[in-house]
Amino acid sequence: MSRLCTNCGHSIPEESNFCLYCFTVQHDKSDAEAPPAVTRSTRIKHAFRRNKRRIVAAASAALCMFLAAGILLTGLTRRPEGPAVAAADGTIVKPQEEKSKLEKIVDKIFHPDDETSEQSDESFFDILFGDDEGPSQADTQPADGGEEESGGWGNFWDKLFGGKDQEEKPTEPPADEPGENTPTTQGPTEPNEPTEPDTPAEPEFDSFEYEPDPSSSKGVRITKYTGNATQVTVPAVLGGKFVTTIGEGTFQNNSKITKITFEGIDDRPSLSLNFKAIDNLSALTEIELPDENLGISLNSIFSCPRMRNIVMPDNFQFRFWEGGLYYYSGKEWSMRYYCPDYPATELVIPSWSVGIESFDDFRLATHITKIYYHKNVYRFNGSRIPETLESFEVEDGNVYAYDVNGYLVASTSYLSTIYCPPQNKTKIFHMPENCDFDTFGAIPNPFLEEIYVPASSRFTLSRDIFPNLSTLYLEEGHVQESYLRSNFKGNIYIY
Repeated sequence: MSRLCTNCGHSIPEESNFCLYCFTVQHDKSDAEAPPAVTRSTRIKHAFRRNKRRIVAAASAALCMFLAAGILLTGLTRRPEGPAVAAADGTIVKPQEEKSKLEKIVDKIFHPDDETSEQSDESFFDILFGDDEGPSQADTQPADGGEEESGGWGNFWDKLFGGKDQEEKPTEPPADEPGENTPTTQGPTEPNEPTEPDTPAEPEFDSFEYEPDPSSSKGVRITKYTGNATQVTVPAVLGGKFVTTIGEGTFQNNSKITKITFEGIDDRPSLSLNFKAIDNLSALTEIELPDENLGISLNSIFSCPRMRNIVMPDNFQFRFWEGGLYYYSGKEWSMRYYCPDYPATELVIPSWSVGIESFDDFRLATHITKIYYHKNVYRFNGSRIPETLESFEVEDGNVYAYDVNGYLVASTSYLSTIYCPPQNKTKIFHMPENCDFDTFGAIPNPFLEEIYVPASSRFTLSRDIFPNLSTLYLEEGHVQESYLRSNFKGNIYIY
């Protein structure tokens, strides 16, 4: 025995209280009204709702198959034509139509041995997807050397996957213009030979003088370069031993060398550049160093005004950052060299460095007009500064130095030292307490005219440093008053 579901109308066992079709709890007839009669149209409606997604998917698949069949049939039945050709009398001759792809496939299946039919060695894949744009490339090549229009199924795959037809071809001179550069065949022309090699030259083993390295039993020390190359590669091995030291004067007084590359090698104990190993190379712009254990002494690169770049990977000991070569002593980083021709107008000492070590080539950095020190710097290299420098700036909180009107005041054990930028435009300067001017090797400043000197400070007289200084103001009771009145040629006033 069975009964109908009160919700969906499906037949369910009479003793069942739950419909497995619509998941509805059944009630006794006594508790509910009798369900309406289930008609045929109601059953069809419920069946459509249950199978709606399947019907839509099947209809979409059928539509896609219909469109694909239409496109394939269109491609197989199309008869390609070649371009029209001008006859000798000037009339336009329409070329003979070729067979469609479908006709070619039928001929290949049903007439494989028919010599009268147009047969070829093409496979079915070549017929289906090959180029059907008329005659061969040689027959349709434009007379003016231009490129023919690409098309057909073969070119479809080239366009889809980046074939050679998509490569940009260089512009060629017209074929009707006479001259030695007129091409005889179509295609890219060979590039011109570069005037200079893109890679460093091969090592010149015969262009170096060397000797046993007294600091390394496994190495040799190069003492002189004797070649004439503009780009020099220093070999890693000479005479069967590692090159471990570049001695003083190895590269010296040379106006041809523009780049020096040091060849790298595994297992070399170290590579050291001694004092003035690279000295007075007026054309040198770049040095390339290997990722090895390096030893670069102060002033090892000396008097090279066009130096702009050092190529090297950052390692545990050296790094190149914004024109400066920084050295790690095991406790702190400091700048050991600065490329004079690096195109920056401001030098910012990074927060991970303690400052600038004392080296003479820093004076050649004539692009720099300002130096900024962060609050942890305590190495300043104040006197060996570029002659174009206009001001110093010290971050607040630095316990070792501060700035006054662009002047640098660096603390020492007795009196703080004042460093004057050569191009600072200040005309009147008030010295801070417990200070003195640095006059040893300083570059003259032609703008300063008056100085106020407090009693706790000292003034070292030097006409060479301030050639236009005309007036001194001494605090009352200054211990240098009699000395300065005897030696200073300008005016002295007491305040």
